[in-house]
Amino acid sequence: MLYCDSPSSGGFEQLVGRLANVLASAGHDVELLYWHEKLGALADHPALRKTRIETPTKGPLSFVRAFYPPALWRLARELRARRGDLLVICQGTIEIGARALIAARLLNMPTVSYLAFAFDLRAIGARLGALREVVDGLFYRLPRRFIALSEFQRELVQRRVHAPTRVIPMVIPRVAAGTERQDRGTERILELGVVGTVSFATKGHDVLPELSVALERRGTRARIHVVGDGPDLPRLRRLIAEQNLTDRFVIHGLLPYGAPREMMQWFDVLLIPSRFEGAVPLVGFEALAAGTPIATSLLPSTRDWHIPREIQFDRDSPKEIMRAIDAALRLRASPDFAPFCTRMLDTVTEELFARTALEVFAELLEAVR
Repeated sequence: MLYCDSPSSGGFEQLVGRLANVLASAGHDVELLYWHEKLGALADHPALRKTRIETPTKGPLSFVRAFYPPALWRLARELRARRGDLLVICQGTIEIGARALIAARLLNMPTVSYLAFAFDLRAIGARLGALREVVDGLFYRLPRRFIALSEFQRELVQRRVHAPTRVIPMVIPRVAAGTERQDRGTERILELGVVGTVSFATKGHDVLPELSVALERRGTRARIHVVGDGPDLPRLRRLIAEQNLTDRFVIHGLLPYGAPREMMQWFDVLLIPSRFEGAVPLVGFEALAAGTPIATSLLPSTRDWHIPREIQFDRDSPKEIMRAIDAALRLRASPDFAPFCTRMLDTVTEELFARTALEVFAELLEAVR
């Protein structure tokens, strides 16, 4: 049984949907308990059983609400009625789905956390970070095992708890690298894309107005496309309006599934100005699959992919971002770009994802028998 009560539908939730499909296609009896309708639509294998959860994990005090007795007892009854060999709780952070962790422990159910993001909340400046880390320390002790997205995230989990932790890599649909660029005629505008949840604290969108001003000052005509929704989208709109930058931005908002991937070939560079990521975001791989170079902030979580230093930048520095954009454009024009795309995309193939997922779940099921 897979459980995901995430209130959003980002890259990690896409992985959950693909994982459910892979397991069902291999003959496993899988039920997916989910909240976000897009996740339900992505998990579409005909043998898959799906149930919509009434309430998602949401709000800044979700780590406290996880203990709310009436909701906890209701969830425990629901899990008991569906009791299977293994419960996999899919968590963007340890707080998302924490109520299910508690309920499963009360029921003594074999439980695995499929976890995307194991950073210390104090280090990333999260609200109430010190208090949440105390409570989260309890949550980390509830699963018997963990599944991480990368070796870096596996190490973060291991620093917290000595539970067996395996890695299942990310996956994107394979598209031939080097897709032909869209012809924009004689228009000479640098098209920059930023795709993902609009969150200043984690995704770094607040640097974009400063970047736009810096590009204009050096004589570069640029248009920044913001694709996605999130808690800070209204704030970003205000910043853009206050600095009279409306004509230099296109706010696309949340688009249908698959649409951002199709837009990648319109961008000259995909920007990833994140302050924290669990790994290289899926949108980075989708850009490379479309033949679009990336410029990304210098993050410890990207170390497993050996991204060239010249296309990485120090966070919050428009000057550094411009340097990385220029380097990304040079890389795309060089013979090194195609091998770089191939090397990166070979780590996120559907074949590797499916093979590894089935191996990991064979081990998990053997361990609970």
